[in-house]
Amino acid sequence: MASGKPSRVRSQIIDLLVKIGKDGIYQKDLQEILGISKSYCSEQLAHLSEVARVIARRKEGGLVKVYHLDFYPGLISGVLRIGMLRSSEYAPAMAVFDEVLDKAGFKILYRFYDGTRELFQDFNMNTLDLMLAPTKAVIMSGMVEDNLLVLSGLASGGSGIISQRAGKSAILSTDLSSMISLASATMLERLPDHIESYDNPNSALRDFKSGKCNMIAIWEPYFSKLLEIPENHVAFRYEDTLGDFPCCIAAVNRNCYSVNRKNIEAWASEYTNLMNISGTKNLMLKESVERIAEVTGISLEIVEKSLLSYDFSKNSISLEKLKKMGINLSARQSERLFFPGVLTN
Repeated sequence: MASGKPSRVRSQIIDLLVKIGKDGIYQKDLQEILGISKSYCSEQLAHLSEVARVIARRKEGGLVKVYHLDFYPGLISGVLRIGMLRSSEYAPAMAVFDEVLDKAGFKILYRFYDGTRELFQDFNMNTLDLMLAPTKAVIMSGMVEDNLLVLSGLASGGSGIISQRAGKSAILSTDLSSMISLASATMLERLPDHIESYDNPNSALRDFKSGKCNMIAIWEPYFSKLLEIPENHVAFRYEDTLGDFPCCIAAVNRNCYSVNRKNIEAWASEYTNLMNISGTKNLMLKESVERIAEVTGISLEIVEKSLLSYDFSKNSISLEKLKKMGINLSARQSERLFFPGVLTN
């Protein structure tokens, strides 16, 4: 067996574990695939474990199964994996995560998604501990799965429907986000032919620019990016159609909450207090804004500007507005789904 350079072998291990995902791989199979000895494999895995890249668990029968840290289907001590869409709305929440939970000794791993469907899939498979995601979809998922606690609304506004002269009379929108509520409300006023769905905001932008549809429901910073084009204009803003209803919320896996309750509650309290008192003014947003710029491919200047279109003080969720959206919570669901103070009449 050829051992190879440690750095190369570690890269091969990481690449393989990322490809395998949540299923993991037994160490003996990993050794065989890479053509390395048991002792050498154990040595490299120990190094990767120390730098928080992999996790190994002994299964029944004594066999060791190895996972990439991002995809391990369960809690990991000292690690919080947070999933979210590519949206500038989440920058303040990320800044507070970095401030509160990093100081508490947690390693925070952020994972960004193009669509809500994949985000929920990973959350429900326990490969994510927290998620920042569209309000209506999170609450409906929590009603069905009963596996999450809503910690806080994040913001209202920050999105809308943009129109262009070209294109057929239709709205591009996502199926599982606040954009579909916005698009549906717009259908009642403008009566475009229909709604066409998209999963990836970047491909949606390309479709919109090509004239596939003459309207698009999109969030920040893509909203501000499209408004740089002179031919585009705002047809509807989120706040004009859906008011101050938070478009996205933070939710935590119940198992994660039960183990890390004190620290999770510290985040929720700090976020709510900062947003209600000072908005984003006292937050160190530089790193989180840079992350959003990187994962969206949109300039830092536009991402920074896009934050101004949000109202970050809207952290509570109205039970009455949920009913208007077709979500009727039982008393038990209302009590179980929400962190105290989040749900209001």
